[in-house]
Amino acid sequence: MAGERILVVDDSPEACDFAANYVLLPQGYRVLVAHDGEEGLHFALQENPDLIILDLEMPKMTGMEVLEALKAEGRTIPVIISTFHGSEEMAVRAFRLGVKDYVAKPYQVEEMVEAIERALSESRLRRERDQLTANLLQRVRELQTLYSIGQAVTSSLDLQQVLNRLVEAAVFITRAHSGALLLVENETENLILRAVQEAGQKQARSANQLIKDPLAQQVLRSGQPTLPGLTADQSAAPRLCVPLTIKKKAIGVLRVERAAGKPAFTKNHVDLLTALADYAAIALENARLYASVEQELADRITLHRISSTLAASIDLQEILSIVLEQAVRTTRAERGYILLRDAPHGPLKVQCAYMLDEEVIASKPFEISRSIVEQVARDGEPILTANAKEDPRFSGHDSVIAYELRSILCVPIPGSEGPQGVIYMDNHVRTGQFTPRHQELLMDIAAQAATAIRNARLFAEVEAERSKLEAVLRGSANAVIVADQNERVLLFNEAARRAFGMVGRGTGILLPEVVDNPNLLSLVRQAAASGQNQWAEVTLNDGRTMSVDVTPIADVGHVAVMQDITHLKELERMKSEFVATVSHDLRSPLSSVLSLLAVLPKAGPLTSKQEEFIASARQHLTHLLQLTDELLDLGRLEAGVDLTMGPCDLGEIVQQSVEGLQVQARNKKQDLSLSIAPGLPLVQGNSLRLSQVVNNLVGNAIKYTPSGGSIAVRLEEVAGELLLQVQDNGIGIAPADQPYIFDKFYQAKDKRSRDVSGVGLGLAIAKSAVEKHGGRIWVESELGRGTTFYVALPALQK
Repeated sequence: MAGERILVVDDSPEACDFAANYVLLPQGYRVLVAHDGEEGLHFALQENPDLIILDLEMPKMTGMEVLEALKAEGRTIPVIISTFHGSEEMAVRAFRLGVKDYVAKPYQVEEMVEAIERALSESRLRRERDQLTANLLQRVRELQTLYSIGQAVTSSLDLQQVLNRLVEAAVFITRAHSGALLLVENETENLILRAVQEAGQKQARSANQLIKDPLAQQVLRSGQPTLPGLTADQSAAPRLCVPLTIKKKAIGVLRVERAAGKPAFTKNHVDLLTALADYAAIALENARLYASVEQELADRITLHRISSTLAASIDLQEILSIVLEQAVRTTRAERGYILLRDAPHGPLKVQCAYMLDEEVIASKPFEISRSIVEQVARDGEPILTANAKEDPRFSGHDSVIAYELRSILCVPIPGSEGPQGVIYMDNHVRTGQFTPRHQELLMDIAAQAATAIRNARLFAEVEAERSKLEAVLRGSANAVIVADQNERVLLFNEAARRAFGMVGRGTGILLPEVVDNPNLLSLVRQAAASGQNQWAEVTLNDGRTMSVDVTPIADVGHVAVMQDITHLKELERMKSEFVATVSHDLRSPLSSVLSLLAVLPKAGPLTSKQEEFIASARQHLTHLLQLTDELLDLGRLEAGVDLTMGPCDLGEIVQQSVEGLQVQARNKKQDLSLSIAPGLPLVQGNSLRLSQVVNNLVGNAIKYTPSGGSIAVRLEEVAGELLLQVQDNGIGIAPADQPYIFDKFYQAKDKRSRDVSGVGLGLAIAKSAVEKHGGRIWVESELGRGTTFYVALPALQK
């Protein structure tokens, strides 16, 4: 390896000249010459030559002294001894001091050249080893640095911070003067400078600037790094660009640069920067994913906030104002407005606007915006443009030119029969202001707005109907209470408030807390359990009597309508007293007349015509006597006369009554069946009156059921009561007649009912008797299909 520096130390000018001109220079070595030992030591310490050719006998310092001085200084420079004066002892001493070879003078050129090569070979190997070790250590340090940078960069989830750290790392590992990171803009494919570290700056700064860089564009297209600093133009500033790649797609460029005239970047720098770019791709992907998740979370929070805000309002105009405000804030639009239809397929009307008025919206220059709105309302699909000036759908239109429209976003508000409205946003400052994410977010806002609008409109309709209903109820003299299926009061009118002494609003509380009347509560629960209308007369705590009609309403609960019939009950009492008096006064004469008619044939022969007249008279008198007997019977019941109570076996009473009526049923070829549940408890009652109730109900069933029909009588225990059911498949009772069949003398208007004889007091007597026993009686019937009468009596506790 030529080019090493060799120091010749010899006091003989001829020896120095021979060594320099005939041995060293022809071999390509560089020569240093010293003419005494002291000068040689000085050169050795100062110049640190690769090899020393040293004479032993010299002025000022001998060769041995020079060797000892070098050893004392810790120098390991290879030395060849060349001398006329030598001995074995001196050679041994020299070798102990580190001498590599010993050449006696005079020597041949070849002999010295070989000695030099031998002496330098070891140092050459050592230098190569040291260089390789240094290079390896440098590479390890670079890789460690790169790894540390990679760890630091990939651990951050802040996108801009990641970009800045990448530029700083690129400048550091390549020892560049400046650096930059450029990313591709998705919508336009332009390169945007996002981070830069300028010469003399220790940290990178954020940026957001469109860059025209042909070299970076070339790297982006090829996906390969470039080394323009290695070109023939050495005066240009060295630059190095490497692509940032994610899933085989270049998303940006990492660029470093040195000052003009500085060394070009090397292959090692390319490798380092490429490795950093790989870390950068991972870091960017992580940061972007995190930013995406953060953005998605922020969007969800925004939507939740909007949803909560909308849910708190039922005013349509307030809802639309909230929607527009949130839409503008979310998209950072400059202007916007909302249009709605009053009815499906009706015209769109501006409801609210931001930074716009209706005159501008209706003006001719704004025509393109109106056409976008109409298209979205017609097709139900959103419209998004990043740059209306360059979009062929809109460029050249007057409004785009007049208002310098750039970004436009318009979405439909869904409805049950197509879009019920439209949200329009625009921006004339920036292109690309609205992105697909903004479109998706605005679509979600529109969906929430649709629900809120529908609820607000439904609420307005319900409030209008409620106001009408409340006006009707306020004007009604009847008390009305509406309760849900859990007996929670939904509504009551002023008449109900007065009737039950309610204080305050009252709605929302349980019915038993409002109404302290067991009979009314029992009637309401009976209607809820049966799902059928229930009617009864209920006496309030203040003595008034109310006619109560309870109607179940599906999915709501039940409504109770109560009419004060106290004065009617008083009139009925007076009438009953009058009828009882008249009936009592009539019975004796009627009996006498009937007796006289019975003995008339004994007074003498009668003609057939006379006998016919007497038979007719006896029939009518018998009917009148029956009527007076029943009236007197009803009067005694209502007055509580002959109503001694005691434990009764209702099952035995029912069985005896049914057995007594079997003959009458068989005469009409009817099937009269009886079913009595075993082990029934007793009831507290009057057996005669209870038997009368059963006879009246079963007797009516036989009378109003055609020949060949069937009648079923059942007795069972239900919820602490004994429930008697008398069911037939007879002519039935019309719904219009059912509320009145328990009234005195009432007979159904149906012709088939009128054909059956009767005075119209049997059911009135049954109802009075049942109520005197603390029970309830009601009917379920369907015209043409049959009737079922129910009697419920409280069971005695065992």
